[in-house]
Amino acid sequence: MPIVSTDMLKEGMTLDAPVKNTQGQVLFGSGHVLKEKHITMMMAWGIPEASVSSPDGEDPEEARRYQQLVMRMEQAIRPRFRRCDCSQPLVSETIRCVAELMARKDIIKPA
Repeated sequence: MPIVSTDMLKEGMTLDAPVKNTQGQVLFGSGHVLKEKHITMMMAWGIPEASVSSPDGEDPEEARRYQQLVMRMEQAIRPRFRRCDCSQPLVSETIRCVAELMARKDIIKPA
């Protein structure tokens, strides 16, 4: 059950855990199959990520390694945000996005 950034979600993915808004209300329950309108709604609510089932053909070990790489990248860039309030959603989302971009660049190297 990888945790996927909202901007990486795709139509047809199945949620492993409920998606809640900032007030704790459940928007989509576990087992919900996502459609494009659901992903758009999650982005509008500012939901940064969701836990989804591993799609057929995806290696769960690979997903776990990717998440570990993202966490290492976050730890590496956090010192650059030391003067920012990391509890603010915009700052934490910026850190997460930069870490994911760095992780993808580290995984996908040009030939």
